[in-house]
Amino acid sequence: LAFVQTIAGTCSPHTNEHIRRYTYPPGFDYLDREHVETTMWIIARHTRDLNALLHAQSPVTPATLEQVDVHLAALDALIGDLPAGGALSHPLLGQNIVKFREDIRAARMNAAAEPPNLYLAGSIAGACGYCHGPGYPGTRAR
Repeated sequence: LAFVQTIAGTCSPHTNEHIRRYTYPPGFDYLDREHVETTMWIIARHTRDLNALLHAQSPVTPATLEQVDVHLAALDALIGDLPAGGALSHPLLGQNIVKFREDIRAARMNAAAEPPNLYLAGSIAGACGYCHGPGYPGTRAR
């Protein structure tokens, strides 16, 4: 009976959280796979839509600039919800998150400038390819 209780206890959703308290150093922000995948897919959707927007419009209209800002603001908020620094369970994300957020903010400022400059917005739209390789959903126009 004790063996069954031990096995049943290890299947508890709180077990992993309890174990991580003792297996990871203090200050280490563990991101569950579900959180990373959910956030990454939302980021991918915004970068894909941003990429499609930048490739579809010529010349750039005020409506285009507004949509560019919507996507960049959403990306900034998503990245802001993740812990900054290298101590994350997703190593590439941890190493690059601060720089990526700086690039998003610079892209927003450049897009809002007069005249608007969308060069950095284009690099944000293609940033998924650096970690995930070319052709990743965030790097392809619809």
